[in-house]
Amino acid sequence: MASTTGDLTLASWVRLTAHEKLVFKIPQALRCLFMEFRNGTLTFRAVFRETPTALDQELISDALCETAGSFTEITEHHLECVVSHAGFDELEKLDYWLFARADEVDQAE
Repeated sequence: MASTTGDLTLASWVRLTAHEKLVFKIPQALRCLFMEFRNGTLTFRAVFRETPTALDQELISDALCETAGSFTEITEHHLECVVSHAGFDELEKLDYWLFARADEVDQAE
């Protein structure tokens, strides 16, 4: 988690911007998307039900690049795409979740 109040505020703005950039870019196979912002590095971890297509990866990557380009404080950005059939509670998460399908969250409750 970010260490200072300024980092937390910036992370909140990054999250809101990422949501805005993702609105029309959610691939059908995407189960959930997590985000982490630490030490100038923005990381997205996209969890898919099946191997993502090049277009699936491109949609998420575009949103990541647009988000990173909106903040001078972001000096690096990374996209991790993983395929997992584990339950939502068992997934390796980052600091924040940006997107989760309703059926994923319902199964976790």
